Amino acid sequence: MTERELWRRPEAGGPSTLVLETASSVKKVLSCATGPGIGLPTGDSLLVWDPRRGDLRRMGTGGLEPSAWVECPEGRMIAISDGGPGSRSVLARADPSVGHLIPIETPAERGATFQSVDNGAWILLYNPGSRPCRELHAYDVRADRWRSVDNPGISAWEPLR
Repeated sequence: MTERELWRRPEAGGPSTLVLETASSVKKVLSCATGPGIGLPTGDSLLVWDPRRGDLRRMGTGGLEPSAWVECPEGRMIAISDGGPGSRSVLARADPSVGHLIPIETPAERGATFQSVDNGAWILLYNPGSRPCRELHAYDVRADRWRSVDNPGISAWEPLR
């Protein structure tokens, strides 16, 4: 990986091959906990490359700055923009029919964090404060809607899986 190029080297050795070259610099490399893809946010796009299949998806960000992304069941993709300190975090779904990230109405929780569960079928939004929160916001990816649920006992310092 250079500033604007992604190269691939075969595991068995041999010469590297150029996978893609971007018009603007890649800001960071984002791995995905729920799939093999690699996210590459650039100035105005999120590129997602799947090294197993070799395909590349390109989505306009509409000003969002993805900090993570989740590959969900049925090929859906959700980008997470953490918004920075003191700002709201938001989700956006990739809409391949228009080639853009579409912001998802997200509950107002400053300082909250997202955690994908059930292999990306649900995304939890919670505040990881010093005390366990009483309520979790759960985004159902398939139904494209938020639900609020009582916290079943998840403590702020326990990893959510």
